[in-house]
Amino acid sequence: MPERRIATVLMLDVVGSTHVAAEIGDARYRELSSRFDRIVRSTLKRFGGHEEDHAGDGFFASFPQPDRAIRCAADISDRIRELGIEVRCGVHTGQTESREGKTQGIAVVIAARVMSLAGSGEVLATSTTKELVTGSDLRFEDLSAHSIAVGQGGVWSVRPPRWVMHMDPMRDELRAQISLGIFASFSVNIAVGDDKVWAATQDGLFEVNPATDERRAAIRIPQDEVRAAAADVVVGAGYVWFGTGDGRLFRLDARSGEIERRQGFGAIDVLAFGSGSLWIGDSFGETVTRYDPDTLRRIAEIEVQAGVDSLAVGDVAVWAVSRTAGSVTAIDIWDNTAGATIQVGPSPTCITAGMGAVWVCDRDGSIRRLDEDTRSVSEIPIGAPMRGIVVDRATETIWVDVG
Repeated sequence: MPERRIATVLMLDVVGSTHVAAEIGDARYRELSSRFDRIVRSTLKRFGGHEEDHAGDGFFASFPQPDRAIRCAADISDRIRELGIEVRCGVHTGQTESREGKTQGIAVVIAARVMSLAGSGEVLATSTTKELVTGSDLRFEDLSAHSIAVGQGGVWSVRPPRWVMHMDPMRDELRAQISLGIFASFSVNIAVGDDKVWAATQDGLFEVNPATDERRAAIRIPQDEVRAAAADVVVGAGYVWFGTGDGRLFRLDARSGEIERRQGFGAIDVLAFGSGSLWIGDSFGETVTRYDPDTLRRIAEIEVQAGVDSLAVGDVAVWAVSRTAGSVTAIDIWDNTAGATIQVGPSPTCITAGMGAVWVCDRDGSIRRLDEDTRSVSEIPIGAPMRGIVVDRATETIWVDVG
C-alpha cells in the first residue's frame, strides 16, 4: 500500500526559458541554470522543503507546513529576479502518496495546474492553502476569474469556494446566495441552458432551478475516485457538457437525465461550445482540441503556443486567452489552425465573445474590445479589477463581475 500524507506542494519553473536561452546562448544559459539550481536548493533547505523532483528549469518540492512553502516560493522569486529571469510558482495543500519513493497524488497535479496559471513572478496558491494559513502575516490577492453567466431571467456569478449568486437585473438586486454544499479548492464554473443553471466543481455538476433557487447534484464524482484539479461546464447541441482536469467528460441530456461518461481526453481545463463543435482547452499542454458533439470524434488538435487559460467562441474564430502572455490567439474555425496572436493587456483574467467582438477583462481595470473583423483593439476603462464577463446576446448588453 502506498504511504499517504498531507503535504503542501510547491511547483515552480522559469518563465520563457527557451527565449532566454536563445538570447544569451547555450554556454551562458548553462551557467545561469547552475546558479538558478543552487539558489532554489539553498532556499528550499532554509525553509524546510524537500526536493521531490527536478527536470529542466522546473522544481517540485513538498513542505510539512503551508506557510513555509509560500514564503519559500516568494523568496525564490525575489532572489531569482536578481539573475535577470523570472519564475512562476503554484502551491497547493492536499493528500499525497508515496510510490517507489516518488511523491504522487492529486495535490501534485493541482499544484502543477496552479503553476501553469501563474504569471511572471507570481506565486499562486489555492483557497485550501490560503485557509490553512489564516492568522499569519501573509497577504493574498484574489486573482481567480469568477465565472459569470446570464439567462433564465437572471445574472449568475460564482463566489468560490461554495456560492452561486443570483442577481435580478431588472431590480438591480441580489435575489439569492445559493450554497453548493461543498468546498471547492480550485475552481467553480457556471453555465446557463436547458432551463437550468449549471455549476461545475471538483465534486461534480450541480443543477440550480432558476425559479426556486434550489440546487441538487446532477452528476457526482464518486467518493472512491480522485477529485480533479479543474472542472468546467458548457451547454450545446442539446447537452450539458461537464469535464474534469484529469480527462473525464460527461454528456448529460438535460431532458431525459441520461448521462454518458467518457475518459481518455487528456486534461480538460476549459470547455467551450460553438460552430457546431465542442472545444477542449489544455492549459498545461497549450492545446485546443475540437470534437464532434454527436460522435465525440476528434476533429483537430491545435497547438496554441501563447497558452490557453480560457476560451470564447466568436463569429469567425475561437479565441484563446493567455494570462502569462497578455494575449489572445485566434483559432480559425474553417481550417482549424492557430492564427494571429494579439496583445490585449498586461494581465487578462477573463474573456467572452458577442456582438462582433471579443471582450477581455484585465487586472489593470480595463476591458479590451477586439473587433473580430479588423482585429483592432480599443480600451474601455472600468477603474477596478474584473473577475468575470459575459455578453447577453438577447439584450445586447455586457455584464462584468467587478471583484
